Amino acid sequence: MLLAILFFNAGSDRRLRTSPSRGYCWGLDLQVNPSPSEMLPNLFGGSQRDGAKHTQKYRMNTKKRKRKDHDLRYEGYHLPWTEGDGWLPRNASINTGTFGYEGYCLLPAEGDEGLLRGTCSKIRTFGSIISTTAVLHYANSAGKAPGPLPGGPTIQIDWSLNQARSIRWNLTASGPRPNPQGSYHYGLVPVTRTIRLANSAATINGKQRYAVNGVSYVNPDTPLKVADYYKIGGVFSVGTIADNPSSGGAFLQTSVMGANYRDYVEIVFENSEDEVQSWHIDGYAFWVIGMDGGKWSAASRQVYNLRDGVSRYTVQVYPRSWTAIYMPLDNVGMWNVRSESWARQYLGQQFYLRVWTPSTSLRDEFPIPKNALLCGRAAGRQTRPL
Repeated sequence: MLLAILFFNAGSDRRLRTSPSRGYCWGLDLQVNPSPSEMLPNLFGGSQRDGAKHTQKYRMNTKKRKRKDHDLRYEGYHLPWTEGDGWLPRNASINTGTFGYEGYCLLPAEGDEGLLRGTCSKIRTFGSIISTTAVLHYANSAGKAPGPLPGGPTIQIDWSLNQARSIRWNLTASGPRPNPQGSYHYGLVPVTRTIRLANSAATINGKQRYAVNGVSYVNPDTPLKVADYYKIGGVFSVGTIADNPSSGGAFLQTSVMGANYRDYVEIVFENSEDEVQSWHIDGYAFWVIGMDGGKWSAASRQVYNLRDGVSRYTVQVYPRSWTAIYMPLDNVGMWNVRSESWARQYLGQQFYLRVWTPSTSLRDEFPIPKNALLCGRAAGRQTRPL
């Protein structure tokens, strides 16, 4: 497994060295957004020798919660991509850059000779490039890795877009089907609602904040799902974030978007900024149906992939680009939609999607756990007898 870790230098502020999470939040509150000082694969430098003589599967994880814009490049191989976020791709191989995937598997062919070398570069964010190189020596490799790695583009996004769009679901995996994906196909379900989500940076009350459709999220004094369950007023209001980007200035709000159970929604993530965005939706998997540069419009639907798009939990949006997904709202609850960048998430780039049904059936949603810890305005309330 190749795991790239970024290390941040605390500098002269001792408060930033107390603990990774608390210190990082303090730094953001003080308007200090530290840059990484180094990057290490698997927490060590240099190379690793693999004595195996058979086919090996390598799991590549890019844990980049502070910033989601690493570039992974591999020298000398078109590596078969065997799995990504739990789905099986169709005839996919990797030899260029990848963004936004939480993890994927590569499968070099048995008998391959030589070296596999991967470089992880930090780009598009801090104004400078930080790189590290990991070299994997096979049992039958005697020499050193030849020459420098081919350079990857650091500004252009076409190469990343083209590769991301080339990853398709293998519809013939797991046995033959009389109809692709059985009787249910995401591209044939009527869309009941379109939601456009635009990220933005803003200054509110003299401080750096980030927003979704002009709303920068602030945490309430009571967990939203608990407040919703006990019908506690004054904690949040449904509809405090719009379905479309706002043309006005950003403001602070506990933003909750309402939605109906079993709706089928089209969500378009729009990124007008110069860095890669990465979005995660709790409680759901969704189909990535399209992405491209420029602004999204209704005409953009003509380039959607409605046949073999991949199922994801997290999706990337390239600079000054858009990404579209289809998602069935088949899970009742209060679900967090957030940036996967810790800094942007902490400073407001998130909101909650309340998927609601008037039914109280246990088929649709379980009741609150008996041992739930209640706080805020719900403190002291009873959970349930069973």
